[in-house]
Formats: sequence, structure tokens, C-alpha cells
Amino acid sequence: MSAHVLQDELFSTFDPRERLDNQRSRLDEALAALDEHRLLNTAPKALIDYFIAVYRIEPPALRRHEWQAETDDHADFEGNAASHRLDIDIPFDGDAEWFGAQAGPWAGTSGTVRISGQSLILTFEIKRGAEQAARALIDREVNEIEKALAWIRQEVNAYNDSLSATVETVINTRRTRLLSHQALAQTLGIPLHKRSDGPLARLTPVSQEQLFPELPRMGHGPDLPEPALSRDQHEQIVETLQSAITLLAYSPSLFATWNEAPLRNYLGIALNGQFERPETIEPFVPVGYSALGLRHRERIACLADCLFWKSAEAYREQLDYLLAHPLSREARLILLVFYRGQRLTRTINDVRAQNRAHPAYQEAPEEQPEHGSEVTLRLPDDPMRTIRLTTLVFKAPKAQNNVTTPHRKPHRKAEPNRTQIGFDF
Repeated sequence: MSAHVLQDELFSTFDPRERLDNQRSRLDEALAALDEHRLLNTAPKALIDYFIAVYRIEPPALRRHEWQAETDDHADFEGNAASHRLDIDIPFDGDAEWFGAQAGPWAGTSGTVRISGQSLILTFEIKRGAEQAARALIDREVNEIEKALAWIRQEVNAYNDSLSATVETVINTRRTRLLSHQALAQTLGIPLHKRSDGPLARLTPVSQEQLFPELPRMGHGPDLPEPALSRDQHEQIVETLQSAITLLAYSPSLFATWNEAPLRNYLGIALNGQFERPETIEPFVPVGYSALGLRHRERIACLADCLFWKSAEAYREQLDYLLAHPLSREARLILLVFYRGQRLTRTINDVRAQNRAHPAYQEAPEEQPEHGSEVTLRLPDDPMRTIRLTTLVFKAPKAQNNVTTPHRKPHRKAEPNRTQIGFDF
């Protein structure tokens, strides 16, 4: 591959701030020119990610630890080696064009500088007898280049850091205006209120711990807002379920006789005793044999399911069954696994392995529930539909004659005035 000589161009060709301003202008023009049909029929996050990928700038960063050196002798007119030609090949990441950006007080280099692909090549003439000083010379020259690159990165990083907010603001503002004009705007969240007379309020809550970007595909219709629970609302639902299961553990002889259906009904009573929605007294309704769903029109914003553990394969089948329901974008899926045995830790590890091995698995937060798993899934038939899956594993009593109850924690005295949580749609 031919090499481009940068001797007179290194850190002296263009003003980086002017170049960044031009990049911002091109981004503004591209956003303004975005077709309204595509804007309404493509998931906002996909559009935002696309424009960030296209207009992000990656300044050069030397991989100094991977450099290599080659030498070649130069002879004088008598045929004696008068000097050594030393080539230092340093790989780099990023856009080679930004080696031409003006970088503060750059004084130049004593060697010849070339670019070949993703390598910066520095060539020095080392006089005979001066070999010992060669390393100090090379380190000094490379250090100066890295200082210049650090100055450029500081300018570029400030631009890159502002991209997400800029693109998100423009796209969301245009979408909101278009949806309003077409009378398509809908409520984005699900307002949630806790009942003031919630029977479980007295229980102490359980502690928790590329290549070239392409425009994303459009959907078959306008990408309308869908019901979504906030993180706080999700945690309140999980805490209510945990408190109800803690309460049930005090009746192990009853608990031991139940399968998924009666357990689902019991948890439905607990949830509907804690949460409310206007126009209905029953926010959570049965879905299938073992699940409870919080519905909003055709979509399910939250789906809670009960499963008595049989095997990892049965768990995977149940998860696939639940994902086949009409879940809303950013829906919350809560899978409550009950294990009647002694190897609770093994079951928790199996659950975590199954969640991460699922084809829809996208990512998992670093901090995981102590007795469960939390992951984000992206559905293959609709990549813009992400599901937050929380799986909690509980020990359940076996059916037997002598069943002991767990150690009871002292209950706090119920307060007459308690917070109210509910759904406003």
C-alpha cells in the first residue's frame, strides 16, 4: 500500500474547531431533511443511534505498545555505512485525516512522517556512532505527537459527547410535533398510584439489590408511543410480590399444596389490593394458566408469571411462551420461580445461564438480584422492542406432614394513612 507523506501537513492543515462546526452543520441539515414518513415509522432510538454513528468522529489514538522498527544502512561515497535509516511503524485507531488538525503549539518533528493504512511511520537518519541516543530521540518525537493527539481528542470528545443530546432533542421534538398534528400523540407512561388502604403496606419490604451505519428499517405503521412502567413503578410491583410471598411462607402447609394457578390467583389479589387504575378495580388480570398482566389497549405493559421449577429446558420453554405475548415496547416481564428442593443456589445459577443464553439476550446490568437474574431482551421479530426480564427464585415447601414455618420478623404497627399507588389510564 502506498504511503502518504505528512511532513508539511502534520498537525497544521486545518482548524479542528472549524471542522467540528462544519460537522455540526451537516448533522443539522441531515436531521432537517429527514423524511417525515421515515421519522414516524422508525423507532426513535434506532434513528438516534444511526445519526450518532454517522456523525461521530474518532480521532487517532496510537497503539504505541505495538510499534515495530526496521533499519537500513546508507553508505558514503567510499562505500562505508555513514548512517542508519530507522523506520518506526506505529499502528493507530481512528480517522487518519485528523493527523492534519492544528494542535496547539506543535513544533514539528525531525523525522519524516508517513501514513500507510492504519499505521503512522516515522523515519529517522541515525548517524554512525549515535545509536545510543536513538531511543531517546524516538521517545521524544513520539511523546510530542501523542501530546498533540491528546489536545485534538479533547476538542473532538466534547463534540462527540454533545451528539446524543443534540440528535435526541431534534428527533423527539419533530416527532412530537408531527404526532400532534396528526392527532396521534398518546400518553408515554403508565401513572401508577399505591392504594392508601393497601393490606400489604405493613410488611417490611424485602431488600434488593461497525462497519458503515445504515438507516434502520421502518415499521409497517407509525411508531407510536406505547405504555411503559418507570423503574420505580416496576420496583414497587416486585416488592409487593415479594411481600406477598413472604406472607404466604407463614402458611407452609397451604403453600405446599398449591401449583401455579392458585398461586397466580393469590398474587393477583395482592397486586390488585395494592394498585389501582381509573375505570377498573382490577388492574392485573389473569393471562393464561399462570400469569398476571397489566394491559393497556392491545399491549401488555407488565407480565408477572409463576413457575414451579422442573428443569432448565422447561424454564426456557415458559420464557419463550411469555415472550410470544403482545408485550409493549420496554415491557416488564417478572418471572417468579419456585423451587421445592435443597439446591436453591444451583437453580439460581441455571436461571442466570438460561437468561444469558437466550437468543434474544442483549445485556445485563452489573449488579444482579441476590436470588435471581435481571437482563434485557431484544425480540428478534421486532428488534426495536426491548423487554426487561426480572427472574426471582424462591424456596417453596414440599407437601409433607410436618412443615415448619420460617422465622417471623416483628411487624410494624399499621399506620392509618398510607401512600397510594395506582394507574391513571
